[in-house]
Amino acid sequence: MKRVHWMGLRWMVLLAVLVGPSLSGGQSVHGAALAAPAAANLPPTSVSNTGAFNVTVSNPVFANGRLNLLALRADVQPRIQGRKVVRVVFSVFRAGNRVFEQREQGAPYCVFGDQGSQCTALQVGDDFPNGELVRVGNYTVQIAVYSTATQPEWKGTVQFGWDAGAIGAEKPPYGTGQGNGPYAEIFDSYYSSAGMRKIKIEVRAQNKKGRPNGTGIRQVTFRVSRLDDNFTRVYVGYELTKPYCIFGEESDGKTCKTLRVGDEWPQSTRTVENDNGEVTGKEPDPDIERSTIEPGEYNFSIRIDADNGNWSSNGDVTLLEP
Repeated sequence: MKRVHWMGLRWMVLLAVLVGPSLSGGQSVHGAALAAPAAANLPPTSVSNTGAFNVTVSNPVFANGRLNLLALRADVQPRIQGRKVVRVVFSVFRAGNRVFEQREQGAPYCVFGDQGSQCTALQVGDDFPNGELVRVGNYTVQIAVYSTATQPEWKGTVQFGWDAGAIGAEKPPYGTGQGNGPYAEIFDSYYSSAGMRKIKIEVRAQNKKGRPNGTGIRQVTFRVSRLDDNFTRVYVGYELTKPYCIFGEESDGKTCKTLRVGDEWPQSTRTVENDNGEVTGKEPDPDIERSTIEPGEYNFSIRIDADNGNWSSNGDVTLLEP
C-alpha cells in the first residue's frame, strides 16, 4: 500500500474558485460543468482568408501565452452579403498530436461546445469529450471556418501553454499519487491551511496515468474523523463509480456536492459483498450516527482500490465557524 502524507505533495485543483463570478455553472467535473464568457482576444497566426469572413478569437484567463482555462471561442462576421457559416472546426494538438476535434454548426462557436450563450471550459485534470486527459503542456488549436465550400474560407492557428490552476497563492494538501499502483489526483475547491467553511472533494483515478478516469478502479473510500480524544469517526463514504465525490454528486450526475459547516454529515455507508468477497454494492452503515458538521479539527483520509493495487492519503483540516 502506498501512503502519502497530506502536507508533502503538489496539488492540482479546480479553477472555478479562482475565476469566481466570471464563471457560471459551477465546478468542472469531467469537462462538462464549467462555463466561461469570452474574454481576452487572441491573435491567431498562419491566417489564410478568402475575405468572406472576419473572425475574432478569444478565451478567458489568458496572459503572456499561458492559460489555466480553455474555452476558446471564434466570433465570425460575414463580409460578403449572403455568405453563411456552415461549420467551424476546432482541432486541438499537443506535441504535434491531435488530441481532440470539435465541429460547431451554430453560434457561439466554441472549442468544447457551449452552455447556452457561454462556452464550455476545461482545465488541466479534466477529460476532453473524447476521454483524453487534459495535461499540462504546449498546445496548438487550428480553427477553420467553412461556408458551402469544401475548403475553409478562413483558417488560423492559436498557440499557448496550458498550466494547472491554483486557488490563491496556496496549494491544497493532497497530490498526485504515482508508482506501481493506481494514478490518483485529488481536487479540493475550498482548502486553506487557515481553515475552511465548505467541503467538496473529488478523486480522479485510473490504473495507469493517461487512461480515462475510472479505468481499473474498484472503489474509492472517504473517511472523516474528529480529532478528539477518541478520534471519533463522523463519516464514511464509498464511491463505486465515477465521479468519485466525498458526498456523492448532484442531480446532474457530474457535479460533486458541497456541504457547509452547520449542515449534517451524510448517512455513512458500507460495502455489500457476495459469497466470493466481491463488492456488489453499498448500504447505510447504522454504526455511524449522523451528526452536525461542527467547527473543529478533523482528519480526512482517502483510499483508492484498483485492479493493480491501492493508493491512500490522509491529513488534518480545520473547519471554521460559519
